[in-house]
Amino acid sequence: MNDRKRNYLFQYMDVIEQHTRQHLGYLTDLSGNGIMFVSPTKIPLNQEIDVSLEMNIDGSEVVKTSVPARINPLWAKPNLNSELTCVGCEIVEITAEHKAVLRKLGLVLGFEGNISVNRVYHDAYF
Repeated sequence: MNDRKRNYLFQYMDVIEQHTRQHLGYLTDLSGNGIMFVSPTKIPLNQEIDVSLEMNIDGSEVVKTSVPARINPLWAKPNLNSELTCVGCEIVEITAEHKAVLRKLGLVLGFEGNISVNRVYHDAYF
């Protein structure tokens, strides 16, 4: 995973607010500098959040099952599922160790190729 390329995940991870343990949504894709997740709740923009990205499956290739990070939600757009919102976030703070774990997760849980992934609502679809 390079810092610019977005890796779409075929297995979503839970996005948990660290202090309250509130489930914010599901991580759908990531890059070295940011993440996108889908959420059933409204997420305030431009307010940093301490989160834990957590595996909800067992995987022998994954060393850690929880990755703490500080994120800054930059944008929100309607998801194709009208009950969800796609939230794009910048990763503000993450340790080098946990960034390496995210890279590995991108390789293990991600997919590439000629697959078109459309999670955000566009007028052209309807």
